[in-house]
Amino acid sequence: RLRGHGDRSRALFEALAPLVDVMGPRLEPGGDDPEHPSQRGERLAGVVLDAWRGWRADLDEPPALWVLAAGCSPLALGEEAQERFVEACLARAVDDPDVQAVLVDGWRDVGTTRGIVRPDGSWRRAGTRLLRLVGSHGDGAGR
Repeated sequence: RLRGHGDRSRALFEALAPLVDVMGPRLEPGGDDPEHPSQRGERLAGVVLDAWRGWRADLDEPPALWVLAAGCSPLALGEEAQERFVEACLARAVDDPDVQAVLVDGWRDVGTTRGIVRPDGSWRRAGTRLLRLVGSHGDGAGR
């Protein structure tokens, strides 16, 4: 699970790709790339996925592409921002036929601040939205 999209991340990707079955980026709304300070939020997620698409194209047999973490801290950025970001990551993944899976980063805020379920067990907006989205593409039962 790599977060970056620059030269160092690419070098690590190229070194690990022949050794693993699955690789994928971490998508998060913040960025600390001094060369691209405006790449944040949904724009950064798109830049990262575009970079991965290019890296994978250079390999004869790339590992399966999963988004290995898509998350946003509702405590730092608000529940609406978390909901929008998780939904945008899922939409990008659905639109990219190479993406085989998406793991949402953080179930509960226990040891993390990215949970889609509050510590008391109630759903955050992102969790409720995720259930609706999955239910609309699943078996109709909201599973």
